Amino acid sequence: MKEYLKSWLPKIKNYSLELDKLSKLYNQPLVLVNEVSDFIKIIFQEKGKLIVSKNGVVSDGDYELLSVANSILLHINGEKRLYNHQFIDNALMILKLDGFSNDFFILANQNLIPDLDIESYLNVKYSAPVLEIRKQGKSSPYQKQL
Repeated sequence: MKEYLKSWLPKIKNYSLELDKLSKLYNQPLVLVNEVSDFIKIIFQEKGKLIVSKNGVVSDGDYELLSVANSILLHINGEKRLYNHQFIDNALMILKLDGFSNDFFILANQNLIPDLDIESYLNVKYSAPVLEIRKQGKSSPYQKQL
């Protein structure tokens, strides 16, 4: 998945919301998409609060936007991690762990991508033919509403 995302990020960067527009994702069920079998759901709330459910066991956390660094600090279960903004839209948030790491933190809106298939979502919404049709101001017959 990492290599797949690396190839997509330059293509979709111009379509990304800014990190300070995180309020569009408030109270949405964002599910962590990774190779681990744990089901982790994170819900961003106003005033920097997080609800984190790991396989149904809920804990609280918090977050802080660091606009000067285009980053977000997540504090979950006593551990703080700094993630840098890579991409955000209404259905997807891609962050990267700060530093030289290539660890992506991928959150999919479970309401908009119920199957959590990021590859399919990116292909349907941001493939080159779809983007070309959008530039012309037309809607694509192939693009389902996500």
